[in-house]
Amino acid sequence: MTKAVSKAWRGADHDTAGGTMNNQEKLQREKAEIWSPGYVPPALRRQKDGGRKAIARLPKVVAEGDSWFDYLPGMDVLDNLRRTYGYDIERFAEGGDTLANMVYGTEIGRNFRRKPAGIVEVLDAVRKLKPDAVLFSAGGNDIAGDELMSYLHHIDSSESQGGASWLRGDEWRLALQHMESAIQHFAQSVWTANPKAVVVMHGYARPVPDGRAVINIPGGWHFIGPWLRPSFAKKGYIDWAKTEPWIGQLLDDFNELLASIARDSGGRFKYVDVRPAVGRNDWANELHPTNEGFAAVAKRIDAILRRL
Repeated sequence: MTKAVSKAWRGADHDTAGGTMNNQEKLQREKAEIWSPGYVPPALRRQKDGGRKAIARLPKVVAEGDSWFDYLPGMDVLDNLRRTYGYDIERFAEGGDTLANMVYGTEIGRNFRRKPAGIVEVLDAVRKLKPDAVLFSAGGNDIAGDELMSYLHHIDSSESQGGASWLRGDEWRLALQHMESAIQHFAQSVWTANPKAVVVMHGYARPVPDGRAVINIPGGWHFIGPWLRPSFAKKGYIDWAKTEPWIGQLLDDFNELLASIARDSGGRFKYVDVRPAVGRNDWANELHPTNEGFAAVAKRIDAILRRL
């Protein structure tokens, strides 16, 4: 989801006279309650001590990420970790953020002055709070959108062989190298700030590039997305069903990259494979799972965190 989040998703069925809340307003109220100080999940409240011991046993967590950790229209991963399990999370996520911006800082302000990278605030929190784990959600926005177009041969180019060779392999391999370097930089920086912290990073499931945005209006109008089908279409690949295994291949490559980093980390970097948790029917749009899909991702992350 882009950083310039449209207000259109909020829904237009609010009855101001009767004071009736629509579904989005109810969701936002619930999200506010979840993140209020001292929140305890309902299941834990029924315990004799009100869930205090159960929450005290949970790892301390700092989180940095993209819209999977900051998805305003739905219950994202961090919302579910807090709502269901009670994790105390210091979060710095921002929907639409890229891996490159989080780690290096790629945005500028007035007079071309660089804005600080997201990692600056994260490391300050890591040094101060000494968390057991740092959750990281990044890379999806470095693959989708305009970035995706850079990995594709145009269907009319000689290199594509009529669409048979769609991937610009050299560009994609170079992009994976850049992403690996950024992830390693993030992890090493966290370990310098707190050698005992474990970095926990999830991959992404295989999305459906069918053109669904957050808001879809009859007549072909889309708002806040889509991010995949347009990129394929601009390069001449109109049949989105044909491109579905292609984007799946890119996501599989990214997941393998994370698995490789984890294997070489000595246990300090944990990779969470969420592909078994989010199936083809678990997508709200091209980049974001349904609330149930996000809950399934949170469950897999919780399983990793509890082993710490």
